[in-house]
Amino acid sequence: MGFLYPFVLKHRALVIWVALVLTVVCGVLWLRVGIDFSLADYLPDDADSTQAIEKLNEIAGAGLPNASVYVENVTVAEALSIKEKLLAAKEAGMEKVVIPVENEKDLHETPREIMKGLEIHMVENMDQIIAYVLN
Repeated sequence: MGFLYPFVLKHRALVIWVALVLTVVCGVLWLRVGIDFSLADYLPDDADSTQAIEKLNEIAGAGLPNASVYVENVTVAEALSIKEKLLAAKEAGMEKVVIPVENEKDLHETPREIMKGLEIHMVENMDQIIAYVLN
């Protein structure tokens, strides 16, 4: 590290120009990079959640804002706990959450502070979800 200080002092004009050029290049590239925040775009096409989103979009005729999807028979190893999902939904600004009836027991383990402000709707099948989302 000791060699860097004398080099920068000796060639400070060159260092400033290199930094300036790199800053401009980064700024131009940053403007050209698109960021896709849609989780559905990163799911496999044959995943249950992807198919559910596509079905809801077909029925609704347009994209559903802030839509989350129900997938049944998910084990703890396959997904986050209900507590973590509710916390993430709350932090994302969601007000309504749909949960499978089978996971109702997990709600009892969830602190009330997390559930406060969330409208939690229990469902048994996809038809109930579609009816709830479209109403």
